[in-house]
This record gives sequence, C-alpha cells and structure tokens, in this order.
Amino acid sequence: AGVKSFRSLWNVLEGRSSLRDPVQISEELNTYAFHLVQGNGIYAETSEESTSKFKAKGNMKSTTKQFVLRLSKFLGLEEEHAFDLFKRYLMDEYRGSRSQLQAVISCERFGSALMVKIMDYYFEERLTVYECLKHLFIFWQDPRHPYRGEYKDFIESQFADKEEKFVKQLMLQYQSCYLQRAPTCETHGEAMTVRLSGRWAVQLLKEQSSLLEVLLLYYRDFQMPAETLVNSTRLFQAQVFGARQLNKHLFSTSVNELINYIGCLQMLIVIEGLDIDWILASMESSSIGQHHIIQSPEHCQELDQLFSGWGDLHHHGPILLSWAVLRLLTGDSLAAKISKRIGVKALQSGAIQRLLLSLHLKQFKTDSAIGLTAKSVIHILTSVNLIAFDESSLGESANLLIAVLTETLAAKHLCASFWATDVKSGLGAVLASSQARFPFQFDPFVRLLTSLSTHMTGAYKVMEYLKSLTLFSQPFNESRPGDDIDITSDEQVWQVTTPRVVCRSGSIEVPSIVVPVGVLGRVDTTETGQQVIVWEFSYSGWHLFLLEMDALLHAVNLGTDINSLPIVSRAVDIISLLCQIVSSDYSLTEPLNPVLQRVYATLQKFGPSHNPPVRLLEVCLKCISAVAKIRPKQTWLYLQQTGFLPHTTASSISQGMEVSPSNFGHILSIKERPCGQYPITVATLDLLATLVKGLRKNSMAQPDNDTSLGDCPVDLVASVLFVVHDVFGSFHRWRYVDIKDRDVLGHMSLEIFQLALIHGKAKDDFDSSLAGLLTHGLLYSEASQALLNIIATGVDVIDTVVAQQTSESEVRGLNLVLLIKKAFQVIIQLLKSTGEEVSVMEQALSSLMVDRPSSAAIQFSNGAVGSVHIVSVIASYIHHHQDPELPTLSTQLLKRLCLVSRCQYQLLWVPIGLVWDIGMYRRHPCPCMDALALKKMVVLLEIVMFFDLMREQQMLD
Repeated sequence: AGVKSFRSLWNVLEGRSSLRDPVQISEELNTYAFHLVQGNGIYAETSEESTSKFKAKGNMKSTTKQFVLRLSKFLGLEEEHAFDLFKRYLMDEYRGSRSQLQAVISCERFGSALMVKIMDYYFEERLTVYECLKHLFIFWQDPRHPYRGEYKDFIESQFADKEEKFVKQLMLQYQSCYLQRAPTCETHGEAMTVRLSGRWAVQLLKEQSSLLEVLLLYYRDFQMPAETLVNSTRLFQAQVFGARQLNKHLFSTSVNELINYIGCLQMLIVIEGLDIDWILASMESSSIGQHHIIQSPEHCQELDQLFSGWGDLHHHGPILLSWAVLRLLTGDSLAAKISKRIGVKALQSGAIQRLLLSLHLKQFKTDSAIGLTAKSVIHILTSVNLIAFDESSLGESANLLIAVLTETLAAKHLCASFWATDVKSGLGAVLASSQARFPFQFDPFVRLLTSLSTHMTGAYKVMEYLKSLTLFSQPFNESRPGDDIDITSDEQVWQVTTPRVVCRSGSIEVPSIVVPVGVLGRVDTTETGQQVIVWEFSYSGWHLFLLEMDALLHAVNLGTDINSLPIVSRAVDIISLLCQIVSSDYSLTEPLNPVLQRVYATLQKFGPSHNPPVRLLEVCLKCISAVAKIRPKQTWLYLQQTGFLPHTTASSISQGMEVSPSNFGHILSIKERPCGQYPITVATLDLLATLVKGLRKNSMAQPDNDTSLGDCPVDLVASVLFVVHDVFGSFHRWRYVDIKDRDVLGHMSLEIFQLALIHGKAKDDFDSSLAGLLTHGLLYSEASQALLNIIATGVDVIDTVVAQQTSESEVRGLNLVLLIKKAFQVIIQLLKSTGEEVSVMEQALSSLMVDRPSSAAIQFSNGAVGSVHIVSVIASYIHHHQDPELPTLSTQLLKRLCLVSRCQYQLLWVPIGLVWDIGMYRRHPCPCMDALALKKMVVLLEIVMFFDLMREQQMLD
C-alpha cells in the first residue's frame, strides 16, 4: 500500500510521462523496487483480524467503509489493500464527481457495477507489473535504448545476485495462480456471478502466461541452476504442461490456444534451462564437457530418470530431443546409449512437429521479444541437432525440420546470422539437401529461400544463389533408360546420351531447360520412400520459375477448378519469394523484371474467374504493392492493363461519374462477402494506399520521380471512389468469419482517404481533383455515417473489448483503437478542408445522439444512460490510457468544433460535461503529472475559455 499504480510506472518506462531524465527514471525504479521483486505477492488475503482492524478505523465515512468491506470480500483482498486499490482506481479511472461517487457507493446496484470496474482495474494492475518486468529484461542489454544504463544498474542490483530469491518468488506466484480456484458467489458475495467467475479464471491463465514470459526472458540472460531446472521440470510435468487447470469447467473454447501457449512457454523454459546455446558456442573448444548440468552428476542422473519415463505428451518431444543432444555431445559411451534411447523416443513423440506447431502460435509469429526469443531457442536446438545427428537419421521428420527452419529464419537476425556463417555445413547442409530434391519437392526449397530473403544481404545472396543451381531432381518414372539415357557400370548412376528436355517451354521467348550430353544422374530415394533421379548440371532457378509461370498462364483453363492444382501452389511460392526479395532490397527489382511481368499477367488472367484462386491473387497483389513502393508510375500503367482495379469510362474527372467495379468488385461481391473472408480486399486496399502515396509528384520515389502523370489518373480516382461508396460505406454491415477483419478493412480504407486528403491543399491537379471528390464523397454519402459510427464507439466499448481478450496477443482491441484514431484524423482533415463554413459533418456532430449501453452507466462520465450526445462520446476518449494519441486527437476535434461553431449555440452545454475531466487531471501531483494529461488539460481549458467568450458575446447580443 502507498505506492502509485503500476500503470504510472509503465507510462514512465514507455516514455509517456513528463519524467524523462535518466536520474528520474532511476529514482522511479528504486521507488517500485520492492513491488517489482515481490510482484503480485504484495497482495494479502482478507482475514478476521484484518477485517476487525479496518472496522475499528474512525477517520472514514461509514458509506466508504461499508463499500471497502464489500470490495474486500468481492476481490478476496485484505481491507487495507482493497482501500488502497480503491484510491488508485479513483485517481486513474474514475470519471465522475465526488457527490456522484457517494451516491454510487451507497447504491447496491451501482456499487456492484463499480466493483466490477475496480476488478478490471485490479486485473490490469496485476498484469502490468509483469509487463514492467518484461520491459526491463528486454532492454537492459540493448545499447540503443536511452535508459539502458539505468535498467542495467537496477537489474544487476535487484536480480543478478539474488536469482534464487527472485525466481523462488516468481515460482510461488505461478503456483498460486495454478492452484487458485476461481471465486464463487458463496466465497466472494452475491456480486460474483458465474460470468465474472469465468473472467477471473481467464485472468489466472493470463497471469500464468505472463509469469512464464518473465521467466523465459530472465533465463535468456541468466543461467538456470541445475536444481532449479529439475524443480521447474517436475512442476511443469505435474501440471501436464499447462493442460491441468483447476478452473477448466469455466473455460470456453477460446482459451484453448492460451492453454497451449502456456505449455509451449514451459517447454521453451526447460529447453533454455538446458543451455543448448552454450553447447553450440563451445563446439570448437575443449570445454564442452564443462556444461554446468553435466558438472552436477546427481542432478544429471535425476534428469535421466525423469526423462526416461517421458514420451506420452507432445511437449515432451522437444525437451527429450534437447536432452539427447546434450548427453551425446557432453557425455561418455554410457551417455551415448542414453542419448540414443531418448532421441528415438523424442522422434516417436513428434518432437519436430511440436516445434513447428509452436512456431505457428500467433504469440510466436510476431516480432515481439517473446516471439524472437522463441524462434532463437528453437533455431539453436535445430542447429545443434543437425550437428549431432545426420539429417538422414531423422527419416520423415527431415521435411518437418526444413519447415521449422523456414519459420525461424524468417527472423531477420537469424537470417543474417545464417549468411554470415559457412553455408556448406550445419544449416547450410539443409539448404543443400532441399536443393537436391528440387524441383521434385518444390515447396520446401522455395519457402526456405523466402525466409532466407528477409534480410537485405540475404535477398541479394538468394537471387545470386538461384542463378546457378547444380542439381535437378525428377520422378523416377519420368526418367526411364532408353534412347537418351544409358545405365553406367553402377546401376544407380545414369548418363544422358542425347540432349534431354526436363522442363519444356510453351513459348519461343523462354527456352526449355535441357540436360546436356554426358551429364550423370543418381537414383535416390526420398524420406517418404519415393524414387527420384537427381541430374547434376548447371541451370538457373529463375529460368525454371519463368517456365512454371508460363505453364500456369498457358496450360490452365479458367473453366476448371484450379485452386487445388500443384502448379498454382508452386506459383504462389514463386511469387511469395519474389515479393520478399523486392521488399528486402528494392534495387533488385530491375533484374527480376521478367518474372514480375508474369505476375501482372497472372492477375489479368485469373481475376475474371468465377472461382478465383484467392491465395494466388492475394500474393500477386502483395508483390505488385511491394514494387509500387519504388515504381508507382510503372506499376500503375501495368495495372491498368490487367483490368483488375475499378475504372470509369469518363474521359475526365467529375462528380457523379460512373465507376465500373471491374474484377476486384466482382470478386468482392461473389466470393469474399458471401464467405466472410477478405484477403484480396485487404491486399487491394494496401495496393491502392501505396499508389495514392507514390503517385503524388512531390513524394514520388526514385528512380522514377522525374516522370509526372500530370493530372490525377481518372481510373485511380474511380478506384478510390469505389472504396468510398462500395467498401467503406457498407463494410460494417458485412459478414465476417473473424471480426477483427472489419476493423482492418475500415482502417485501411481510412488510410487511403487520409493519404489523399493530407495534401489536399496542394496546387497541382492530382491532389486537388482527388481530394475534392473524396471530400464530397465522405461528406455526402453513406461513408459519412460510417465515419460517425466509428468515432461513436466510445471508450467504454474499447475497455470492454480489451477486458474480454483471452491473451495479450489478441489484436482486436489494438485494431479497434487504430480504427478510431484513423477516423479522427480523417474527420479533422475533412473539417480543415471546409474552411470556416459549417459543413454537413459538423452539423451532424452538433446534433447527433448515439445509443449508450446501460453498462456504460458505471463509468459515470456525464451521468445519463441511454441516448447521449456524440460530443460527449468524443470527450470520453480523453480517459483512454493505452494509446496516448487517441486522447490528443479527441481534444483536437473538440477544439476544432469550438472554432467552427460560432453560430452553433446549441453546443454551449458541452464544456459543463468536460469540467469534471479537467478536474481529474488537476488532481495529478504536479511534479509527476503525465505529459499527456498536462497537454489534454491545456486543450480542454482552451475549449472552456472559448465557450466563456461565446457566452459573453451572446449576452452582449
């Protein structure tokens, strides 16, 4: 008790506070030191003694005391902790007046609703402490971070020499979360409903995952003692790697992924504790036998016995594989026997497949610190396995191993590390073996190269590598001995006697790939038992890609169902590789132009299909968008020939011109909207945003910035207007398989509008024509109502969406905030373009009433329940604390409404509802006032002062 909220510390660490000096940062960390070390262990449970002691306090109103006692029972907290939490909630979250507060806590119904809000705040506080710890462990060794020195001093003083105490405290908190049963109405009062019990159970899962993330980041930098490793492994095994949860009866299916994530984190912590990366670093030295676990024979033997009984869980496989490698490389002959037995069991339990499935979790697919750490741990494990075991010994798991490397090498730092080492050994051997199966096994090789192109250096090396491939594999039944093939003395080695075509061309522009006379080929068997013949001669992979794309364009009939054809899958992989190379290094666009031309042709051919190959068209659009960033004019000219984007038959730009939906509109109406999935629409909107940005003369990219299009292309205006009327105007009424797609579509549409409006005052015809029609479309069509609907969402809905997320990796809340922010930016830009004249949008903002859910009453923003004025909803965004830009945009719009409403006296009541908001920010202690809060208070004071002047003018009139 007595410390400020962890949200305050989080704002300081994120740079959202007025505290910026390194000395101030260090002082803040020291202030919170005890609470950071103890974590959620600072919260004590209520008891009869604490209740009696609290009731004896005489310096508190009876209504407040009774409410705190109810809150204490509801949260299961000691009364003093509940009172402290209540005070922090009032400081950070409460939006009403003091008299309102007394009325609320005196009412049974509203008091219960307020307790639910305090519970949400309590949950956030419990998670924020772990976010602060993760932030410190992520950046304390990052030389680019401005407070790296302060973080380093704090961690070394609090954690480095106190590992046993800190980790013991974390593990106690983890066991408490794991063993705690969700509260019920019998234990926590009638306010604890079944629904709230379920939310409490999900909160316990979130805390488990957050604690495990802290441990993973901690042991990324510190060595795990052997005893801690044994104890942690036994604990995770007892929990069946996250699967055994006491509150499982309260879970919905949406938390299954979070439970799986907990199991994967436990698996990674054990693997990290085995210190496999130390083995990799010590391979060339004689100190490999000095591994700290091997140096502790009793713990080593204990782990041998523990792992010998494993193999029945999927999470066991990677851990057993790690232990098998460790025992093989650091032990004697007896250890080698143990390693072989455990290694076999690891493969039987699907070790490689488990690693691949772990990498497919959305928490690990991002570039967050946790995602990159997971990729690094798995990458090191696969690297050491390739050194310890021959690839052929993995059997059918070899292809899965390539898939795992494809996922891990997508991280730029691992990609750069691959090309910085010898590519002829270790991981390079996997690349060579996948090339030996190419093009018979097409996907593994091309996808691996795609991952190896994520780094700028890697993109160039992949392009050069493909220019001189040396092995070409064919199915055995396509290479029978005959007129052009002889069998040598070795029956497994064949020789070409006459030029042999292995990949035939369909046009005279690109020659066929021919195996020269005298070339030898070896009969081989793949991991799946298929026989192939591998010819050894030099050819270009880009040449082969051209032939594959030509085969797709000339051999496939639009009337057939092409989605499942192998040639479509190969084309998707080729275009994905091309897109990644261009995105990583734009200078490689010119040499890849022949393949790029086939991308436009593919879009043109398959766009009109009644059953279009969605994935193929999606990657085509993404690839074209990547090229458009450097060559917008050329891309636009090629796109016009495809007929994919909406266009008009009008010769000049004018209001009311007819727009043809073209292939994009056709696909949207017959394919995506009925299915509720919109990959092509998302890719098209991204392409349009790139074109609108790139085709402005003042910002055209090199080297094509000297080519001017003059007036705005008519068809580009038609495409943007199609987005206004046919996408943005109705997207909120469409069907969605995943609701977050709705926010993405709205955000991307608004991104296009903002790019067109932001330079609307430019003198050139391009900006003025597009911006003018866009402004008219947004103000006088359904799009205007869509804009108002977005900003009328309200901060209450955002808080509800965030509270209902089952994991931190869910992006629905983030996407919703981004959508509202972008809507604010577009509206502000629209209002600026109208000058001093009161526009239709401003008239709507001065009169529109929106429905307010009854649950919003517990926020106590301005009192009433039901329909409220939209300006009150806009003002409510100043309470949003997750993204500092949203409150700023809210105050900017309010200020704009004040400036243009000189004659709109019906708005005079608005500041009355904002005075409470100003009062809230005045309650902040001045030395530590949040910079964002200070800025908002200044703007709000300007608004009040402006309305005071308006009142005076009205009185004079």
